[in-house]
Amino acid sequence: ATGRDERYRFDFTNPDNLSRPRTDPDCKPFDFTTFILEDHSGAIWIGSTCSGMDRYDPKSGTSVHFKNDNGFTDNSTLNGFISRDGVLWISTQQNKLYRVDPVQRLFEKRNLGFSASRFRENPEGTVWVGSEKGLLLVDNKGQLLRKIEIKDKDGNPSRIFEIHRDSPDVLWLGTSSGAYVIDTRTGKYHALEGIKGRGILKIITDQSNPDWKWMTMISGDGLVKYSKTQGVIRRYNRNNTDSASLIADNTIGILDDNDNIWTTTLDGINRFDKKSG
Repeated sequence: ATGRDERYRFDFTNPDNLSRPRTDPDCKPFDFTTFILEDHSGAIWIGSTCSGMDRYDPKSGTSVHFKNDNGFTDNSTLNGFISRDGVLWISTQQNKLYRVDPVQRLFEKRNLGFSASRFRENPEGTVWVGSEKGLLLVDNKGQLLRKIEIKDKDGNPSRIFEIHRDSPDVLWLGTSSGAYVIDTRTGKYHALEGIKGRGILKIITDQSNPDWKWMTMISGDGLVKYSKTQGVIRRYNRNNTDSASLIADNTIGILDDNDNIWTTTLDGINRFDKKSG
């Protein structure tokens, strides 16, 4: 990226109590935080790839660890989501979906048979779930209502990493084979030109211009600025001769604070100043 860029690194050797769950020495350095969520009671839930999950109560300063115990029969998490009714949804790498009452800490488990990586709630309480088997619609109890398989140009199913709502019935999907736009009323979808065959992990709408989308690329293709009317506007990549470029091309998370685009990578954090270009 051009413009002013600042980088921040996390020191795994000196984390504070809330920086990550307990680290399992058997899976280092592959253990990392998968989600951080605040439930309706104010408690903080922190998931990890192979060290289980923690619930931290800021009021009492105490925490509870969940790993093959306390109702949580897995040692990993993949993603987490809190629906409007206060329910905590947790997907795991063991292909399970947990529906949790965060106050009573009651866990309801469903064996999906595949991993779920993203959640997007609908106004009526149903939830779209992105998975390795396509786009799923479940009710507020976790029961499957609908399944839409997203296929790449060769007819192979694409894994869905991101579900971004563009309008009430239109979703943008970030997948292992690129970005797709789907009309959920008909189930019809199409791939976006210019970014086919590229893994898209996150999609957001620019706060200053609703025509623009920003996409993070896990396939080593950096950051993409995309226009709904013009297509790809610009790509941002790592340039070893430019200290203001992306710290790495494998971008993961993204946040728009109106003036800046923040992206996370496996090597640190980037801050991109939108005004300076």
